[in-house]
Amino acid sequence: MTLLETYFRPHNHTFKCQTTRTPFHYAKPVYVLTSSFTFSGGEHFAFALKIHKRATLVGANTGGGAHPVAIIGLETGILFKVPIGRTYNPKTNEDWEGTGVTPDIRCSEDNALTEALKDIRVWPII
Repeated sequence: MTLLETYFRPHNHTFKCQTTRTPFHYAKPVYVLTSSFTFSGGEHFAFALKIHKRATLVGANTGGGAHPVAIIGLETGILFKVPIGRTYNPKTNEDWEGTGVTPDIRCSEDNALTEALKDIRVWPII
C-alpha cells in the first residue's frame, strides 16, 4: 500500500513510501502530538498516518516543510537551499508545504498531551 509519494525533479523519479503489509492494523488507538516545531520527516510521518486514518493528531499545525531541498554552495561561501522535489498524497495530490499538517484535535502545543489524554479516556478500554 502506497502511503505517500515524493517526486524528485533532478532525476524525474518518484519514490513511493509503502507499507510492507496490507492492510495494517493496531489493537489500540494511536495519537501523535504535533507542534510548529514538527517539521519535514516528522510531518511526513504524521501526514501519512492522518490521511490513512491510522492515528489522531493532536496539537498545533506543523511547520510546513514538504519539499526536499538541495543545499548549493557558492564560491563566496554562501549556502542556499533549493527545492528539488515534492512529497504528496498520490490520491488527492495534497501536501503540507507552507501550511503544515492540520491536527484532528487543534489546541496549543502546551496542551496537546492533556487534550490527547482527554480524548483517550472516551475510548473503551480493551
